[in-house]
Amino acid sequence: LLRPYKVWQQPDDLGMYLAIWGGGNPAIWWAALVAIVLCGVRALRGDGVAWSFLSIGYLIYLAMWIPIHRAVYLYSYMPALYLGILALAGLLDACWRGRAQIWEQSAILLPVFTVSLLGLGYLYGAIASSLTLATYVALLGRSNWSGRFVCAIFVATSIAVFLYFLPLWVPWPLTHGGVDARMWFNNAGLGNWI
Repeated sequence: LLRPYKVWQQPDDLGMYLAIWGGGNPAIWWAALVAIVLCGVRALRGDGVAWSFLSIGYLIYLAMWIPIHRAVYLYSYMPALYLGILALAGLLDACWRGRAQIWEQSAILLPVFTVSLLGLGYLYGAIASSLTLATYVALLGRSNWSGRFVCAIFVATSIAVFLYFLPLWVPWPLTHGGVDARMWFNNAGLGNWI
């Protein structure tokens, strides 16, 4: 998702653009990567065979592309992503039931902060992230409310990001600026040196 690309783009008769973006929901995809790392930690602690299966399966799906010397496309990552999403679902369930540790809950919030900063801009993203963090810290002392908050804020963020990118997944008319705003890392900066 660091180098988004338009699979297809065409102007319509009203001067708007129809575009299809070749990418997924950054909130879910980035959180799935964090979840796989947490899943690996849980597997090393011996928390169950399911965590081991998910983390080893994810690594094997990625490792099979190491000897390939041709361009690897987005669909090549999909089997590994499915295991990452299952790991994310397991961790969100652990958060909701109060079985996730504080550092695991905090790690799941990191993609939420990243998406807020990139999607809302630095000012509004920092405000949203600060409010989220303040609420999370305030809920830490209460039973399992902090875990439920993490789960709820992640689901709300995922839905908001889904609605934001929906016009690029089903080609709905957007202005040229609207299409460009949804192409994160498309300008000078991080995406160009990776």
